[in-house]
Amino acid sequence: MPSGGIELPIIDLSGYLNPKSPEDKAEVVARVRDACARFGFFQVKGHGIPVSTQRTFLESLNNFFSLPKEEKKKLSFLENPCRRGYEASGDTLREGDALPDSKEVRNYVTD
Repeated sequence: MPSGGIELPIIDLSGYLNPKSPEDKAEVVARVRDACARFGFFQVKGHGIPVSTQRTFLESLNNFFSLPKEEKKKLSFLENPCRRGYEASGDTLREGDALPDSKEVRNYVTD
């Protein structure tokens, strides 16, 4: 348990994906809602994604974010009419924010 005594939720999605009763889906939805309201995020299990696929995904993220900044900038969301693509740290400054967002992300949609 973290030093602050907070235990972050781990939500089993299998009750939503393969419900055994009508209440199973509602229970998962309620747990997700509660986790979002209380913590803003949560960990999932029971999603059915093979570990090998998860590892390949994480490797691809590492490969992308290890590229030189100039290469990542070629995929900038600022150059895409759908606003999908690479977003460098500092690219986002919302009205009223004192400082730009410090995240670095790759937004995309797959078929």
